[in-house]
Amino acid sequence: MQQSAAEIGNLLDADGFPMLAYASNCYRLISFPSFKNRNSGRAMDWLPDIVLLIHVFLAIVWLGCDLVVFSLSLSLLNRELPAVVRADRAHIAEVIDKYVLIAYILTIPVGALLAYQRGFWPITAIPWLMLKLALFGVIILLAIAILTGASGTTTTLTQIVAGEDDTEALEAKLRKGVIGMAPVALGIHFSIVAIIFIAITRSHW
Repeated sequence: MQQSAAEIGNLLDADGFPMLAYASNCYRLISFPSFKNRNSGRAMDWLPDIVLLIHVFLAIVWLGCDLVVFSLSLSLLNRELPAVVRADRAHIAEVIDKYVLIAYILTIPVGALLAYQRGFWPITAIPWLMLKLALFGVIILLAIAILTGASGTTTTLTQIVAGEDDTEALEAKLRKGVIGMAPVALGIHFSIVAIIFIAITRSHW
């Protein structure tokens, strides 16, 4: 008889294979039990699976787009690129950043719905969920810092393209802003990865 992911995970835990147990737990996280009952005819059986897929998709979009924005931001310091190209990259980064914001905003209610559907409720009574919420709060603060610190990047590049003022002074201002925000951006990336890690290893919390 085929054993379920939960049974396999329990056996691995009992036999003392932590890495295999961790892998089986990852499988349990992304497994869709209602697929086995697809012939039940009840549409609601699919709802938790759909919510989980949306939640995973939002996390991928959030982290992926944020890394693209970070890469584009660092490329603004490359003075071998024409100023026009760097200005275009700054504009592209701003557009992609909107998708990051949308993904972030949607992740919270979708995650709350997923927690409710899977019986992790109330959230305040579950330590690993509270830790995730705390990390979300940290991300909000870091995001505000980035929005404040990087607000003049596109304007500075526009001035460089137009040849306004002292070009070297503008380049120094640009460099200071980008480098100053890099640790903050890395803090956001680390927090997102930590949130994903907590979700995967939730059974050990």
